[in-house]
Amino acid sequence: MRIQSIMSGAVLTVGLMLAGCGGMDPTAEAQQPDLATRKDELPPCSGTEEYSRVFYSDPGFTNEVGRWRCYCGEGSAWISGQWQGAPYSRYEDELACF
Repeated sequence: MRIQSIMSGAVLTVGLMLAGCGGMDPTAEAQQPDLATRKDELPPCSGTEEYSRVFYSDPGFTNEVGRWRCYCGEGSAWISGQWQGAPYSRYEDELACF
């Protein structure tokens, strides 16, 4: 009797899944935001100065792995390469905005 009860439950579960009840929503992937256009994850810029922050993988600053570029009036940086986790960085081309 117990085996029949378990089998009935399994058949009901499979039937509901095949009918579309439960499981993952097939449109869930299409609803994910495009991370390339998100501004909340970009490094902030003050907007009062223009500069580059260059990231390196070595202490001699010879192997550039990424770069931020902040422009006058911009609230977030333009990014190229891999900057997260880079152990060394320095600022270049610093200019005050007028």
